[in-house]
This record gives sequence, C-alpha cells and structure tokens, in this order.
Amino acid sequence: MASAHPQAYFDSDQVLASSPDLDSGMLLEALPRGDGLRASAVDGLGMVAARRVGDFTHVVAGLDGVFPIELSGWQQDDGDFDEVQTRPIDLGFLADAPPGVATRLLDAALAGPVVFSEPDEDLRLAWIAWLAYALPDGAALTFSTAGDEDARVRVADEPGAIDTTQPCDLIPSLYARVAVQLAASGELRTAVARLEEPDGLALAVHGGATELIAPHQLPLALQLITELATAGHVREAARAAAALPTGAASVSLVVREAEQILLPDVVEPEPELILEADVVEEPEPEPEPEPVAATDDPYLIRDDEIIEVPFELIPKEAVEEEPVFEPAPGAVIPDDVVVSVPFDVEPPEEPGEEPLPDMDAWSSLLSDLKTESVQPDETLPVLPEPVAPEPEPAAEMTYELGISLDAFAQSLGAAPEPEPEPEVAEEVLEEQEIGMSLAELEESLKREKRA
Repeated sequence: MASAHPQAYFDSDQVLASSPDLDSGMLLEALPRGDGLRASAVDGLGMVAARRVGDFTHVVAGLDGVFPIELSGWQQDDGDFDEVQTRPIDLGFLADAPPGVATRLLDAALAGPVVFSEPDEDLRLAWIAWLAYALPDGAALTFSTAGDEDARVRVADEPGAIDTTQPCDLIPSLYARVAVQLAASGELRTAVARLEEPDGLALAVHGGATELIAPHQLPLALQLITELATAGHVREAARAAAALPTGAASVSLVVREAEQILLPDVVEPEPELILEADVVEEPEPEPEPEPVAATDDPYLIRDDEIIEVPFELIPKEAVEEEPVFEPAPGAVIPDDVVVSVPFDVEPPEEPGEEPLPDMDAWSSLLSDLKTESVQPDETLPVLPEPVAPEPEPAAEMTYELGISLDAFAQSLGAAPEPEPEPEVAEEVLEEQEIGMSLAELEESLKREKRA
C-alpha cells in the first residue's frame, strides 16, 4: 500500500485542486492526451501517474519505487483526495494468451520502445504489468494507453503494432523464455529484483529455471551458482543446481557439508632400555703439529709473500707538430710548399647497355623499308631511252723493241714449255770376290787401325 503521495485534479489543463506541497505547473507535461492511463518521469517530481476520463484528470506524483500500473482508487471528480492504494496484478492471464505473444512483447521491450494493440482495457493494463514485472527497471517504466508518443510502451492501433490477439512464431530469447516460466511459478518478481541488467542466464539461476539453459552455458551457470551459495543463498543455489540439465553438475558440487576426517593417533616410540653397557673412554685428540717457521733465507719466496718490483715511469717524448703554412691573402706561395686540394673522386660511369629493339620496333622499321607500289601517270611525257656511247678504238702503243702492247701481254700470258732434264747414268756396283771371309776382313781392318 502506498499513501501520502501528492495529488492534483485537472479540468483539461486547468488546475482544480492540488496538494499544498505540489507545484501543479510542473504536472502539465505529464497529462495524458486522451482517455487512458499514463506514467512518465518529471524532473523534480520523479515518476508521475495520470488517469484521464473525458476532461477530468487525476494526477499522482512521487511514485519512485512504486509500480504505477498497480495504482487503484482513481477519482473521477474533484472531491477530496483519498488515500491511493496499490495492488499487484495477477499474471495468470499469460496461460490463456496466444502463443508467443508474451515473449514477443518482452523481447521488443528489451530492444527499445514497443507498441501493441489490445481491444480489451483490462488486458492492456495486464500486458503492461507483465513488462513492468519482467524488466529490471520495471518500476521506472514509462507507458501510455492514451496515445502519448513519448512513452517506452504504448498502446495504439496503428501499423506496425504487435497484435496481442494473434499468435507469434518468432524464436524467443533465453531471458523471455525464463521470464514466462518464472511468471507461471510465481518467482518472477523476486528473481528480477536481484538483477542489475537483463541477463537470461542469471535470471535462470536466481529463479531456479536452469533446465532452460544450453549445454555451452553450463560452466558459467556453475560459476553463478557457486557465487550464490558463497553469498549465503544456499537454498536458491541448491534449487538452481538441482534443475540443471541431465548429466550436468548435481547439488553436491555446490552445497556440501564439511566432512570430518579422522586422523590416526600419533604414537611416540618408547625409549629402549640398555641393561648392560661397557664404558669406553675415547682417546684425547693429538695436537696438530705446529707449522715450520720460515728460515731467513733471502732467496726463499713464500706463497703469501708480496713482492714489490720497483719501476720508473719514462716520460713520453713530445712530438713536434709540423707548422701549418697559412699564407696571407694575396701573398706569394713559395715553391717548396705543397698545397693539397681536397676533392672527391667520382667513379667513372659505366656505359649502360643499350636495350635491344623489341619486335614492334623491327616491324615498324621493316614496314618503312618496303617499297610502295605506285601506278604510273599516263599524262606525263615519255622520256627517251638512254643510248650507250660506242667504245672508242684503242690506240696501239709500241715499245722500242718493236712489239705492240697487246702482243706483249699475250707473250706474258703464254707459259714457256719445260726443258727436258738430262739423263743420269745409273751407277752399277759390281761385286768382286777378294778371296777372304768376313771375319778375316774385320781382323785386317783392326790391324790397320792399330798400325
């Protein structure tokens, strides 16, 4: 029940009565355009609900946190202000509504402003209550059944409006499906009150409708159930875990009593009693031999002895720099002064390779060299044919020997006949017997050589 809310009565746009602490001038923008109910937000006043019948309008302000759709006790005349009451609206009508209409309206309201048409006045308010209860910010939902165009939910018979009397076959979202199921079980308003924004998976976990979630959403659902149990809502967490699809986690994964683990008692070993024992005295340790003192041998070098080697630093000889000759402007430079002129040696440019002419260039060149066929012009005069001059007879030239040049040339062209070679008589060697053998001949030759 809500009471003590500022109220006002209007006749068209004229104030008939108003609460003392209410600025009636600020309520003009909240008045409905026609007959019906309107809820709007007014700066400085919060949520304002106004109901108009004819020219009379009853306005109630200061409704923050209250569902304006639940208001009852509207006045139809300018009598005394009565206490304004609220009553929740039963959502049982959804069971008899055409299939798909409830989810279609809710998905449209989640996306933005929604317009629907409904001929029955009571069902108009019931559909608005369904949207107000299913949305996380339902208490601040602006609506109008009087034709106002600046409301989030409007009831109007216009093109594009959702007809609530006809079924809808559009695929609903997870949030809309869960909300319809929770509305049927009576858990809708409690589950929506725990949401900060529309979230179908979170709504299913808080309302215990986790059987509607998809398999790929199970890990996130388990995380939400664990957080719910950690926050102290063990009953709600167990209900959500129990409703998970078959094969998913059970209640034991979320709610599990602490098991007492019994550890075995620690048994200390008893000390052993030594009845007979021989006392053995340990010999005292022998003293370590003292290190042998170093002798006074001057040539003996110990390992821990530091040897200092004296040395003297030799000063570095100063190098005299050659004087730099700086001639005065206009002065004569001596012949023995070498003048160096810095210059950059540029590498010779390598001749680039001339590209070979391509096929198109050769084709154009050959086409230019072809002779063009020209038809003779018959109007031109015929030129006489050239007459070759007759050769002049060559004058004969003679030499002092008395022969002509032609005879001399013919004599040179005639080859002389070869002279026959004299016959050479062949030498005939006659063999004669000298009356001795070959061995006797060789022996006689040797004797002649020794003589």
